[in-house]
Amino acid sequence: MKQLAWLVLAALLGSGCSVALNFDECKQDSDCAGRADGGVAFCTSDHLCVGNVPEERLCTSGSFGAASPSAVMVAGLFRLSGASGDKDTEMAQAAELAMQDLAKVSQRPIAMVLCDTAGGQAARSLDKAFRDYHVVGAVGPTTSGDVLSSVGGEPSAAAVAIADGILVITPSATSPQVSGLDDHNLIWRTAGSDNLQAGVLAQLVPAMIASGTTMRPTVIDTAYVSSAYGSGLDTAFVAALAQAASLTPIATHQFDTGVDPNSVIGELGADAPDYSLIVADDDAAALAGSLYQNPPALALTQFLFTDGAKGPDLIGAMPNLQVAHRIRGTAPATPSGPVFDTFKLEYQNQFGSDPATTAFVANTYDAAWALALAIAGQPPGAAIVGDGMANAMMRMSTPGVTVTVGGDFNTGATTLAMGGAIDLAGTSGPLTWDNASGDVTDAPIEVWAIDTNQSPPTFCTISPPPKTCP
Repeated sequence: MKQLAWLVLAALLGSGCSVALNFDECKQDSDCAGRADGGVAFCTSDHLCVGNVPEERLCTSGSFGAASPSAVMVAGLFRLSGASGDKDTEMAQAAELAMQDLAKVSQRPIAMVLCDTAGGQAARSLDKAFRDYHVVGAVGPTTSGDVLSSVGGEPSAAAVAIADGILVITPSATSPQVSGLDDHNLIWRTAGSDNLQAGVLAQLVPAMIASGTTMRPTVIDTAYVSSAYGSGLDTAFVAALAQAASLTPIATHQFDTGVDPNSVIGELGADAPDYSLIVADDDAAALAGSLYQNPPALALTQFLFTDGAKGPDLIGAMPNLQVAHRIRGTAPATPSGPVFDTFKLEYQNQFGSDPATTAFVANTYDAAWALALAIAGQPPGAAIVGDGMANAMMRMSTPGVTVTVGGDFNTGATTLAMGGAIDLAGTSGPLTWDNASGDVTDAPIEVWAIDTNQSPPTFCTISPPPKTCP
């Protein structure tokens, strides 16, 4: 029997037929289509199909900062691909610029490894950066969901940071839920809570609206993405609206990331609202694209978007100007003054774009600078650990030595290392933290619109002054 098997194999090998003795499942991701729940799978370097981004692909987007083997490592957690890649790439560039600037002045070398967190990979990326690069801190994640929520049974990024003692400064995770984390003072942010944004949004909705020759209560509905960011901001807005205008939305529509945008817009149209609040992040551009079709039921509706939507893709290449004219939104106020102007000029010279056109770019530069101060502000010879860095953060918004982001870094680091306090002035505005929550206590919020008189249309500011919209 054994001899027969060898004869059959020899015949096959000697024949004109080709026998592929290849036990690999895949050579590229497309070979894995349909082999995992949801139909999405990835091909590993071992040619196996798996249902999540392989660990070998995490934190492979490069590094920058001090070129020294003794550099203290931090992580940059940004969604560099996917629907939010345009916005987060602008933010990541601000972190890159900060690390380049710090490499020129900091007496303690610091470097950043860049991680693409698209697809909910923030927690896994932070954990890998800690294990493989021994990071002590991170700029990002950029979404409230990545900070707060577990994905596929994995812990949240906040949980990873707490377990590993990593200082996290997020420039854009704005959910009010971040304030209440039991985080051992390890989670900080350079953007204001959505409680601040919700109050400004509510003031954009009038209590009464003209209806022929009479006045009637304004009809408003909302649609929000089912994430910590979306639900938190929608809840805060509903509460602020009741207080500001004694109004309650006639309906709130929750949607999942990746939803058919026409279905969401169709639900809003069925409400026949005067105002619609749309809280979106990854899906903002697609939802705007559906609005640009100008559905008749929404032909007179005023649309309100939020900070997660403000990015180049929201306007798009061919917006419907009649619809774009009816879009308003809120975001951290466009920075101004000499500190921001210096940053803006440097950013434009290096990357060829205006950092004011995308929300949270200046906040990202500030986050990287504050993290570096927390590291360099440790006493000589002290271990760089989470508790020590958190202690330094608590002494950065106290009247004392004024240190400007982008300015005299070593004065700030030396003062902190000696146990002193500094008053940190950011490119995004004053950086005054509530040490109990890690929240910025004074974060100005702007109201933006789309200037349809420009070609191509651009974002403009309605308030605070100076107004740039026509």
